[in-house]
Amino acid sequence: VLPIRAGNFPILPKHYWADKDVFKTTVRPPLGSGPYRIADFKVGRYVNYQRVDDYWGKDLPVNRGKYNFDTMRIEFFSDDRVQHEAVKGHLIDAHIEHVGLYWLTGYDFPAVKKGLFRTQRLQVSQPASMWWPIMWNMEQKRFQDIRVREALWLMMDPTWRNQRGQQFYGISTSFFQNTNMASRGLPGDLELALLEPLRGQVPDRVFTDEWQVQPNGGGGWHRDNLMRATELLREAGWIIKDNLLVHKDTGEHFHVRLLAVSPALAQGWISYSKNLKRLGITTAIKSPEISNWLHRNRVGDFDGSSLAFVPPTTPTMLITNRFSSASADQSYSENWIKLRDPAIDALIEHVYKAKDIDTYYAATRALDRVLLWNFYYIPTGAKSDYPTAWWDKFGIPDHVPLQREIHYDHWWWDEVKAKRVLSAFNNEG
Repeated sequence: VLPIRAGNFPILPKHYWADKDVFKTTVRPPLGSGPYRIADFKVGRYVNYQRVDDYWGKDLPVNRGKYNFDTMRIEFFSDDRVQHEAVKGHLIDAHIEHVGLYWLTGYDFPAVKKGLFRTQRLQVSQPASMWWPIMWNMEQKRFQDIRVREALWLMMDPTWRNQRGQQFYGISTSFFQNTNMASRGLPGDLELALLEPLRGQVPDRVFTDEWQVQPNGGGGWHRDNLMRATELLREAGWIIKDNLLVHKDTGEHFHVRLLAVSPALAQGWISYSKNLKRLGITTAIKSPEISNWLHRNRVGDFDGSSLAFVPPTTPTMLITNRFSSASADQSYSENWIKLRDPAIDALIEHVYKAKDIDTYYAATRALDRVLLWNFYYIPTGAKSDYPTAWWDKFGIPDHVPLQREIHYDHWWWDEVKAKRVLSAFNNEG
């Protein structure tokens, strides 16, 4: 596993960095070793890339058919709606759509009917991501109680969300969705060998129950889930007073500040906020400017937040970076919720120590089910494909490569198609 991860690192020229501090930020493009170099840019607006004619790796078998554009321009948008309209307005050529409503209703316009504009859900052979789950700030005492976390989990209805979104995102049931790394059924012998020494440190249901999505799903909320959540909160010391949930000893009002990466994600949490209100929990959902969002997550200035978990085919360091106790004290890690769980640390160690694929899968499955049954995260959607919209200017291979950003690496410019699109667009204009 480690050689695979090390192979992903870019080659860095030693002489370039010899007199530079790698810990200081800069907007000066560094000397790289890839197929493209940065030609020019404007911070927050765009980056232009120029293909390197004498790229050292262009004839390697793994690179055949890739990096076909002489130049590429990546545009940045701070608003999902503006980005969506930009591709429809022919200001950009291709766009991966992340907002279900726009994908389902926003691409019915004349250019599609004329065959000038295409949309397709491009499949990739990579683990599906756990798409922006809600996660709780574990440095807050209230979230350290598993009964509170389970109650909050019960009030989410991903089945209803998936139905409302016309299956734009799938339903997440694992941190390693659609892979052999995902837990399934009850733990097998290899998993039990790892889990038995942790009995008493992990929830009992790890051994007795298969983790599944919330029961009674599909209606948005369900009375049985509400009653069970109320019972769990009462056991944890939270009671209703004047229609608000408060702690019976401290009088603390249960208020949740939810921090979203985008307005679209914030909008998607409104139904969950309404469900929490039935418990007497009030919420405030904010979607700040992205640098402020990042800063607040890193310093723990949130109650609930979100971060997609996108594992590679053999994750190791990513797991450590997100879930280990050691990473909780690292300001540059993605363990923003400050998760510190000795049982999870032990299972992460087993992932590293795996000698073959069977013991590796056993370790990831055990880790997966322990994370799920602890309710540190509320899984919502799962992203296993890339809904892509583009003007029909490109040649596209019949075989879908095992890459995520397919149109960057494997498409090529088709002059005949491009002229047809431009001619039609100019005539309409």
